Amino acid sequence: MIAGVFRETNRQAKLTDEEKAELIRIALNDTSVKEMLKGKEYRIIGAGIISRGHVVSGDKTREAYPGVQMYVGEDNWMKITLTTVLIDLDKKKIIRIYKYPYVKPTIPRGVTGEEKEEAIRIALNNESVKERIEGLEYEVRDVLAFEKWMTGEKLDTDDVYIHINGTPICYIATVNLTERRVIAIRESICGPVDKKRSGRNST
Repeated sequence: MIAGVFRETNRQAKLTDEEKAELIRIALNDTSVKEMLKGKEYRIIGAGIISRGHVVSGDKTREAYPGVQMYVGEDNWMKITLTTVLIDLDKKKIIRIYKYPYVKPTIPRGVTGEEKEEAIRIALNNESVKERIEGLEYEVRDVLAFEKWMTGEKLDTDDVYIHINGTPICYIATVNLTERRVIAIRESICGPVDKKRSGRNST
């Protein structure tokens, strides 16, 4: 997502290290940026010439501006916004601030065999899960765990995917391993499986 955002359009457009440091200083000293960052974490990911695309009268054009990009985190990095601050380097002021709030805050991590077995056991022993799968053939297709992308901190929840055989439906039971209980159940579409595969508790 980030690759290609910073683009030195030509030799004249390249910025020195001093100019890039000045961009960061201007951004962080701006009143609007200070207000935006109040009470939040942030991580600067680059400063330089930022290329942005536009559509004018059906024609795609690109413009390049000096600027700074950073990740801004809320709720201990469980909500992340990619923020672009465009700057007039000559006038030393902010031109515009763009926010992209759809950065995924967590990434999958490996699950040990013991953790997987424990998550499945807790999920299948939950009364609400039992009600949904009672009398149905199913298979536990996967157990997914996650960590915070920015910090590497492991979340204490695992998602157990319980697929109803012969249908595209699966139930995702979110298990809190610390509290040893199911904290959420949601229905989703996971795609069909081989109808020959059955069993009430196959993993």
